[in-house]
Amino acid sequence: METGAHSAQLPFLREALVFLVAAGIVVPALRALRVPAAIGFLAAGIAVGPFGIGRLADAFPPLAHATIGDPASVRVIAELGIVFLMFTIGLELSLRRLWTLRAAVAGWGGAQIAVCGIAIGAVAWSYGNGPAAILAIGVALAFSSTAMVMHALAERGQTGAPIGKFCFAILLAQDLAVVPILVALERAAGGSGEPWLAAAVSFAAAAGIVAIGRWLLRPLFARAAATRAREAFLAITLLTAMGAAAWTGWAGLSPALGAFLAGVMLGESEYRHEVEIDIEPIKGLLMGLFFMSVGIGIDFALIARWPLAIPLSVAGLIALKTAIVFALARGAGLPPARALHAGLLMGPAGEFAFVVLGAAIFAGALDAEIGRFMLLVATLSMAALPGLDTLGRALRAAPAAPDSPVDGAPEGHTIVLGFGRVGRVVARALDEQEIAWTAIDADPAAFARADAPKGRVIFGDATRAAMLRKAGADSAAAVVVTIDDPQAASRAARTVRQYWPQLPVLARARDTAHAQELRALNVADPVPEAIESGLALARQTLDQLGLPRETALHRIETRRAAEFARAQAAPD
Repeated sequence: METGAHSAQLPFLREALVFLVAAGIVVPALRALRVPAAIGFLAAGIAVGPFGIGRLADAFPPLAHATIGDPASVRVIAELGIVFLMFTIGLELSLRRLWTLRAAVAGWGGAQIAVCGIAIGAVAWSYGNGPAAILAIGVALAFSSTAMVMHALAERGQTGAPIGKFCFAILLAQDLAVVPILVALERAAGGSGEPWLAAAVSFAAAAGIVAIGRWLLRPLFARAAATRAREAFLAITLLTAMGAAAWTGWAGLSPALGAFLAGVMLGESEYRHEVEIDIEPIKGLLMGLFFMSVGIGIDFALIARWPLAIPLSVAGLIALKTAIVFALARGAGLPPARALHAGLLMGPAGEFAFVVLGAAIFAGALDAEIGRFMLLVATLSMAALPGLDTLGRALRAAPAAPDSPVDGAPEGHTIVLGFGRVGRVVARALDEQEIAWTAIDADPAAFARADAPKGRVIFGDATRAAMLRKAGADSAAAVVVTIDDPQAASRAARTVRQYWPQLPVLARARDTAHAQELRALNVADPVPEAIESGLALARQTLDQLGLPRETALHRIETRRAAEFARAQAAPD
């Protein structure tokens, strides 16, 4: 079969291969040089784009197979990275926590859009642009990059810190403002939009996600979890994120907003940690593709055409927005260094600039030459964000906050792996001593049994290091393995030993052989079930035969020591 036929059957195959080469080879090499992944993907995008080695494809045709000629060919797929990023951010929130941000969203978020839009519009007016062009440029460049800002904060575990909450409130306000702003732009360009109808449809779409999340998502995930099929669980996760994004996109809202709302709804459930871990690699790859798509659009020939105007415009945009956001952040109570860091993060333009400027050019509201200039300014400002983040952190001169463990998991708590009959006995004993605990179990029915007041049960695979970290293994005092399956119990103990070698591990053993395997993993005195069951039955037998109680207890303790010594001496 001819190559052309293969290409017809597998669209974007070449682009996918180029991206995977960058993700698997170029980016790890740059990371070895301590270059952040975002900058690595941006550099890779510049290199493989039509304005990088693509310029040499005419002279050396084989190079055409190693380039991505059209940025639009990957941008649609790259936007899925934003969708999954916002979905995972939603998982970290809850409706209660989101409600507490309402004042910041309406206040600081609304102020940022208005002040930045007016300031940028005033600069555009000074260059003789018309009303429609002023509105398009002001709005397009006032918005910030949700994907890049939240990615930078998430990498440092700061989405829940004050700076993260402040930036997120502004970004959420920007997402909510998309529909009314697009309607205003359409009317300014001579369109005939129906703003009240658009607002009603948008509200109905958001309400629909909330309703579906409350009454459908949890039973759906419970059914998938009950099958113990990881593929089904992941498929429903992907369906949830992408379905919500499609729903809000159809209603005219930002697709990322729909994914975020779906994450918030799912964040109320016990499945959020497993979902977050499952989707993390997919989100990371797609976010890399998004950063590459930004780099692909950078044309250095246009920079050479405007050698002063382009750099000065990029620097001016970042400086203007940084100053405005800095003032707002100080008003919100952030210390000066953190306020400046927030300003630097929010200073560059965002993905919304491509939508607004492209639509304005198409509608004739913005001159095509000016539009291309502004698109390049937006792209270069976004490319500068990783460096601005590094600068902001250096100015703060303080270590980033680590990823937070499970809500309510205090320092020195106990992690119980498995919440069956033995796990519940351990949990009740911990409750009696007022010791906090977190249990992990892959059985959805375990949550119905979580009636102890001092602990919490979360859904997930206890053999995965990421899940143990979500349960607070970094600050735990001990891990107790009570999983029924001997192989799974050994895998869980091995994972703990690999990542937390100093953390005490206690475990039940199915038999003597299993006890030997656990002891080899440095588990403290694994208890074989057969020995304890036999000793309990022997004690009942001695009681029934009339042996004095103290004598029976002494004989049982002697026998226990002998059986344990025998188990420890058994060959591997």
